[in-house]
Amino acid sequence: MWRLFKSLPLDERIKLVALAAGKIIPMKTVNRVREFLRGRKSYLLAAAGLLGAVIAWTDGQLSGTGLLAAIWAAAQACFIRAGIANEVAKATDDQVVAEQAEGQVKQ
Repeated sequence: MWRLFKSLPLDERIKLVALAAGKIIPMKTVNRVREFLRGRKSYLLAAAGLLGAVIAWTDGQLSGTGLLAAIWAAAQACFIRAGIANEVAKATDDQVVAEQAEGQVKQ
């Protein structure tokens, strides 16, 4: 079975694995995971990068300057994500207010 799988082209192997995963994992679970991750992906990625940098620093593979750079990059990612979310919320609120005002003018 393994030899047959290995003999397939890479794109066919990826399709086969995706099909098998789709059959095993129910859609309800996937939707719950998607809902949980909504708005958190950037923060989780920044935390993972920071954790990797701290581990590399404690192991001696990263200097203190490199650790500070990683901390700064993680903070930037979080602040940029928060800023984008705020601007999108403002734009959405402004659009709703404009649509409501337009609806009142038509009446």
